[in-house]
Amino acid sequence: MALSGRDRRILSEIERELTLAEPLLARALATGQVPTRRRSLLAARAGERPDRSVTITVAIVSCLASGIAVLTVGLVLGILALVCAGAVLTQLSPAAVGYLYRRARRARR
Repeated sequence: MALSGRDRRILSEIERELTLAEPLLARALATGQVPTRRRSLLAARAGERPDRSVTITVAIVSCLASGIAVLTVGLVLGILALVCAGAVLTQLSPAAVGYLYRRARRARR
């Protein structure tokens, strides 16, 4: 779809105002390349790790589910050791994951 003359004029006015306000944008539009600093920021964002709160939530839920599974197997099979291990895992693993996460976050600072 081709732009009308009015649309081209409006876009050129917007471009002119933006290039006056941002010299880096003017240079990028003139050369057709993203500035080096910006390019490195974009590359860093592309390889960025997922949100840590999601990772912690998944770890806590998986530990909780594994504890419930071990507890259930222990109850079904009547093995006291599995019942105890499952109960401990279910009760303590979410707190342990949270503690280890906080400790690792403090160590990074």
